[in-house]
Amino acid sequence: MSRRRFDPVIWIKPSEVRYTTETISDHFSNDQSLVSVYERILKKKLSVDDIPTIRVTWKRDNWWALDNRRLYLLKQLESQRELDIAEMRQVDMTDEEFECYKPAHEGKTVRLESSAKTHRPAFRRRPLDTSSNSNWLYNCFIGLVSFICISLTLKIGLEFYRVLDARARNRKS
Repeated sequence: MSRRRFDPVIWIKPSEVRYTTETISDHFSNDQSLVSVYERILKKKLSVDDIPTIRVTWKRDNWWALDNRRLYLLKQLESQRELDIAEMRQVDMTDEEFECYKPAHEGKTVRLESSAKTHRPAFRRRPLDTSSNSNWLYNCFIGLVSFICISLTLKIGLEFYRVLDARARNRKS
């Protein structure tokens, strides 16, 4: 996305900003749920200022958010009169870049989707992505380390079995 070197800060009511996607996850990328962040803000355990600034662009005579989950959260706070206006950063986009976004209902609404992160293991495996060389190389390295560990375990196990077998034969003799 092409941007100016310094994005200007603007203050806008969240209700005046539209969504650029049809759906959003109910969790942020750091695994915090929108609901838990919302509740922490209402209980004054977290400040709105702790939330990263939303990036917006001006297209088709409207403000459009590039950070839809944060916009959803701020709109909820605005509806509860916990927030009037919010600091946002204006970014420039070409019409071609903006066409990549697929807002539904003219960007006025968004559907919240459950990401089912409640029963998630602490370490999650990601599918092999061969489009990224570093990810592919990392997965190869992990596979090689796993292979070596299994091979060594089998070798030690076989050697241990041979020692036990030799002792058993010595006892019989």
